[in-house]
Amino acid sequence: MDLDALPSGDESEGAPLIVSPLESALARQRALPSVLHQMRELLRRGAIMLARHPWLAVGHLGSAVILGLLMGGMYHNLDSCSTQPKDLECQPDFDGVWNRAGAFFFMLAFLSLGSMSAIESFHRERSLYCRERASGYYSPLAYLIPKLLLDWLPMRILPSIILGSIIYHKFSLFGHFEFGMGLNAGLDHFALFLSMLVLFNVCAANLCVTLGVLFPTFGPAILIGILLTLFFMAFGGIVLRMDNMPKGFMWCRWLSPFSAAYEVLMINEIGGRTVLFNPVDQDGNPMCNVPETGEVLLRNMGLVPTAWQKELDIWVLSGLTVLFLATALAALVWIVKERR
Repeated sequence: MDLDALPSGDESEGAPLIVSPLESALARQRALPSVLHQMRELLRRGAIMLARHPWLAVGHLGSAVILGLLMGGMYHNLDSCSTQPKDLECQPDFDGVWNRAGAFFFMLAFLSLGSMSAIESFHRERSLYCRERASGYYSPLAYLIPKLLLDWLPMRILPSIILGSIIYHKFSLFGHFEFGMGLNAGLDHFALFLSMLVLFNVCAANLCVTLGVLFPTFGPAILIGILLTLFFMAFGGIVLRMDNMPKGFMWCRWLSPFSAAYEVLMINEIGGRTVLFNPVDQDGNPMCNVPETGEVLLRNMGLVPTAWQKELDIWVLSGLTVLFLATALAALVWIVKERR
């Protein structure tokens, strides 16, 4: 039998064209635009949606301004200058170090809890993502990157910069009222301070995005997010001293973004400075004024005030940021799929 004499699917009148699933997938793959084109279109669509519904971004920016103004008024008098020698300029003291520690930890807690809004942003589009990915419109990577960029810039990066910029410097309002914390002077210290707030906020947001991807419903995702935040706070360095942690739990500090960010902020602020150790007695009267290096005081707080440790903490926080991002991408690829 001559096989060439048989009519093909294209030549037969009314015969259906049979295409295998593999051929269909390959054809759809060839028809897909480039990943950059997919990301550009998704970024454009996301920007339009953000412009139509800006209230979440406005809320993050507004809360950063309000908290900055509140903290600038609360912490404008960090150090107990009244108990220091009158013939010397007021300088950081024992009370001021603990005030700084509390302020830094409070800021990190605020940013971490605020980042949970990232959970809801993915849940709102979960079914849409499943349908569009099943139809071959874009890849998981092309979807995730624009989604994160539109979350990071208006709700993580800008609020962190606004909050840090408001509280960092001290200045007088109307010649009477002092405002701001008056932290360590110098552009390098200020830049590192803002960078750590931004990196920590992005890391916390990546964790929340990962939870939003892993859990199909909002309730379990937000519950696990709160529990993880409390767990990370417990090993952050102020609730429990890092050097007093049981050996069986020592590894937990390396999983905590609070631990890395808090230690860098404290080293950046106190390291290399002279700090007055000025305790008071039971009646509140000053007992002594002993100048110590900032490193000595940080050691007694359970921190490791070395340049190597500071760089290590920055790398740990950066690694956790990338780890959470990679976990979210893996979940998008293998877990979040359309069920038929």
